[in-house]
Amino acid sequence: KAQPNQECYLKSERSQIIKSTFFNTNCCCKMFGDIKRSLQSNTWTSPIYICGSYWGENNSREEDTRHLFKAMGKNTSARTLIFQNADIGQDMDTVFSKAMDENKNIRSVTLRNLISGRSAYKVPSSVFYNNSLEDLSLSRTSLDRESCSDLSYMIREDNSLTTLRLDTVHFDSSGLTSILAAIVLTKSLKTLRLNNMGMIKKDVHRLLLALSYNRSITDLMLEGIYVDSADAIELAKFLQRNRFVTQLSLRNNSLDAKATEVLVTEGFLRNDTLQKLFLSGNLFGDEGTEHVVRLLTKSTTLRELCLANTKMSQKGCEAIAMALRYNKGLRSITMDGNNFEECGEQVLETLKHNMQLQNVLERLPLLLLCGSKRADYATWKQVDLLLRSNKANRHVLASPKLQIESMPLILEGARDQADVFFHLFSSIANHFPQAMPPNPSDPPRVFVPSSATPETARLAFPMLKSKIQSWSSPSA
Repeated sequence: KAQPNQECYLKSERSQIIKSTFFNTNCCCKMFGDIKRSLQSNTWTSPIYICGSYWGENNSREEDTRHLFKAMGKNTSARTLIFQNADIGQDMDTVFSKAMDENKNIRSVTLRNLISGRSAYKVPSSVFYNNSLEDLSLSRTSLDRESCSDLSYMIREDNSLTTLRLDTVHFDSSGLTSILAAIVLTKSLKTLRLNNMGMIKKDVHRLLLALSYNRSITDLMLEGIYVDSADAIELAKFLQRNRFVTQLSLRNNSLDAKATEVLVTEGFLRNDTLQKLFLSGNLFGDEGTEHVVRLLTKSTTLRELCLANTKMSQKGCEAIAMALRYNKGLRSITMDGNNFEECGEQVLETLKHNMQLQNVLERLPLLLLCGSKRADYATWKQVDLLLRSNKANRHVLASPKLQIESMPLILEGARDQADVFFHLFSSIANHFPQAMPPNPSDPPRVFVPSSATPETARLAFPMLKSKIQSWSSPSA
């Protein structure tokens, strides 16, 4: 995209170039003026991005930012603020704190990599006491005892806060206790993401204990906090006690084969509410794979599992592929970064029986686009077709009592993919009589000629789609 400048800038394009406005050193003053006037007139609805990377090179940018914060204080239209990479002086801190105190309509605030001189920037209390915030993200900062107390109040008392993200945030050791108590008591928080926190073992165990008794959080992310085999027992106890978390991410920790065994045996298989599990970046290898296979064959609640970059060999990947044949419920498994691409035959064999799985590799489209010279290219093409057919509810077609009323569901899943549509009709042609119904009031029967090909289906797809939709409509 062209860099915004005074010649190409149009008022109608404000929402498209707002991000470039704050990240480009050559942005013109006219842009800041228009943005400030939009904030003052309550017509600005796009996210506000403010980056202080170039304040030292251009003092006018810092002055313009102060004017924007002043305008934001009484604004009622903006909903999202992202403020990052800035060295905040006293004047800037004052106007920012006042803006957060006055604005009662902001919904999402992200503060990332903010400093004050040579120390971390102290987040003003007005951020934590803003009752309109629904989403708060803090990254690369430090919270002293007072800030921890303010944050704990926000978690405990603010009924509007539903999402809290903390990434590389250092807690004061004495202030952490109040935050953990607030996590137990909160009734509004739904999403909690604690990434790269650098917590000591004792604090990790205290955190897991607090989460065990929480009754509101459904999306929990504990990434890069160095959870290992020594923490596996405590993590398994959390999974046994908590019946509210449906999505759990343990990416980029230190879970080895021993930890995987404990988590599968004592945790995952004894929890019937978890639906999405992310374990990528844990190098448990083939030794841990046998426990994952047990999870796949016994679990009926998991819908999504991510095992990318877990150091599996081709042997381990083949075991996973074959275990998917007996799984009931999983819709997506991500195996990128292992040797799963060499297991096309096993995946194809599995998909002849598994009619629910819809994804196995995130990079499968790229593999099909650039891998035409691979020996197993044709195999992966068939895998892709069956995966897309599963998205079109292929399991419905397995029933000998298939009704015409089911066809809109299949059409929605096919999403104008003629080859999938053709595959579905070819596989169920024997379910439909090859003639018109004897009773004129009955819906017409589907007729698939023996000479049909995917190419002819592609040409006939629009007509077939419109006819089937008319057959299935209430007025038909």
